[in-house]
Amino acid sequence: MYLDENFENRSEDVQEILGTPPHWLLNWGTVLALVAFCLLAWLSFWVEYPDIVKDSIRITFQDPPVRFHAQEGNYIDRVLVRDNQRVETGQALMVFRTSANFNHVMSLADRMKNLPNEEDTTLANFSLDTVFILGELQEDLYNFFQKQSEYQQARMRRFESSDVATLQRQIGTAENAIDLRKANQSRNADLIDQHTTDLLTAEYQYKLGKVSLSEVTALRNKIATLQEEQQGLDAAIRDRQFEIASIRTRINSVQQGSMMSRSETSSEMVDAYLKLKLRLEAFLKKNILVAPFDGTVQIIGRNITSGQFVQEGDELLVVLPKGERQLIGEMQIPFTESGKVRTRQKVVIRVNGYPYTEYGSVIGEVSWKSKVTKKVDNKVVVPIEVRLPQPLVTHTNKSILSEEELSGEARIITAERRFIERIIGSPRVFRR
Repeated sequence: MYLDENFENRSEDVQEILGTPPHWLLNWGTVLALVAFCLLAWLSFWVEYPDIVKDSIRITFQDPPVRFHAQEGNYIDRVLVRDNQRVETGQALMVFRTSANFNHVMSLADRMKNLPNEEDTTLANFSLDTVFILGELQEDLYNFFQKQSEYQQARMRRFESSDVATLQRQIGTAENAIDLRKANQSRNADLIDQHTTDLLTAEYQYKLGKVSLSEVTALRNKIATLQEEQQGLDAAIRDRQFEIASIRTRINSVQQGSMMSRSETSSEMVDAYLKLKLRLEAFLKKNILVAPFDGTVQIIGRNITSGQFVQEGDELLVVLPKGERQLIGEMQIPFTESGKVRTRQKVVIRVNGYPYTEYGSVIGEVSWKSKVTKKVDNKVVVPIEVRLPQPLVTHTNKSILSEEELSGEARIITAERRFIERIIGSPRVFRR
């Protein structure tokens, strides 16, 4: 019993000793804790943690390349350039197959472009020195020449009844020429049918290995030559028909003793010319690819050769601008976060395909912010442009290849906030 009481008394003494911290620990521990707290507070005041607006970025050249796609399914008539060839503004690159002669169309375009003005006196003297095969433009050209003839007649007013017989003889000569050309057309049509049948047979025999490719090609060339002759004959017939219509108009004018006024015919002639000009521009835009500026052309489509059929939307060519080009970044930031973004703010960019741990980040600067929003994929966004280093170099001094288009993630640093502000809020709250 005595031992138990003695043990309990000693246990209480031991517990009291163990439960009482040393005096030095109380003094120095409190001091150390206070110093640690002050140090953390001091560091949190000086350490800054930025506010950012994060979104994707598209990096491209300020003068982007122009890509050409097929507007509709059609055959390529000819490719006029080589891959990586230098081209000049307005140079023809590719021609699609039409019923028109490419050289004739381009010659007409050059002649119309070189006219000093579009006044009636200038248009009255506009002429072509040969028969042009213009396909769907042929009717517009004939209509212009018809109005031109009417204007010339109204301007001259020198008709006599004795001229009617001469004009009728001219009609007879023109009709004989038409009959001759129609006979040639009929003969050519028979030859085309015959050669087409021979071509089908030759192509079948070529697959069996009985004839050579040169024989098949020769037949194709014969058919192409005959078809071109047919187009020339058709254009010549149309010219003669136009001539006959013009002569008959003159005969009617002499017989009736009345003609349209000079101002009326002038107006109609100018209108016909402008219609021809608009139709020609639309034809060129649809069927002939033209370089929009000086630069280098690259053939990006597959099997882009003469005679190749392309589907609507197929990629064909791309023209790269000449000289040094500036890279820019394009962003579409959400409207809800756009208020914090200002020009000259720092932008940190991680480029896709160039790992951040190996290459680092590209440092840019907000150079432009749109004042107008737009809708993209049902989201309201604000367009932003970012100025980039030229050439493209990361903060670790590693180069990034200037490809035609890059993408990545961009962080716009809108403010540098102290770490303590993020914990306890802005000091303004306490000042209030």
